[in-house]
Amino acid sequence: MKLSALFLQQILDLPGKPEHNPLTTDWIFVDAQLLDVRIDVLHSTVGALFEIRSSYLPTELDIVSLNCGVMMFRKTTEVTWKIPDKDSPTPAVWPVGDCHIEQSSDGVEARPLGKINAMDLLITAESVEFYAGRLPALPQDIPSYVDHIDVTGLVPGWDMEFSPTNVWTLGPAITQPR
Repeated sequence: MKLSALFLQQILDLPGKPEHNPLTTDWIFVDAQLLDVRIDVLHSTVGALFEIRSSYLPTELDIVSLNCGVMMFRKTTEVTWKIPDKDSPTPAVWPVGDCHIEQSSDGVEARPLGKINAMDLLITAESVEFYAGRLPALPQDIPSYVDHIDVTGLVPGWDMEFSPTNVWTLGPAITQPR
């Protein structure tokens, strides 16, 4: 399947151990690279595409073959993007710090970048899915991200064939009756 198909299709029958849910472990995305954020206005869906080979995630999940991760935010109500310098060179990737996702009775509020160097991405949605898997077209070696600019090498893209191996979800927090 093309990676972009996740905007229209949920694949929730993949393995994903709840006790190892990356969406509830802030530090597991540290050193991942945020490559792209796409908004599908028609379906109120936001997709965030990550290079995850440089993060803790493949090792912590004991699946070293993972090279790509995608967060799909469903029924999105807010997206805020802030960078400190509007004259940033292109292309640029964004390093991930603590990826913080907060649950509420309305849904989720996510900060996938963790406010590194005054950068911030805030997404509010009803739910989020995180797909981890392989893009077979990518070489074994992690591309060079020199100072997160002037990216060299083949990087994940929405038009690539994707083989998702795991999925984790997070939605509105269940409130206990009083």
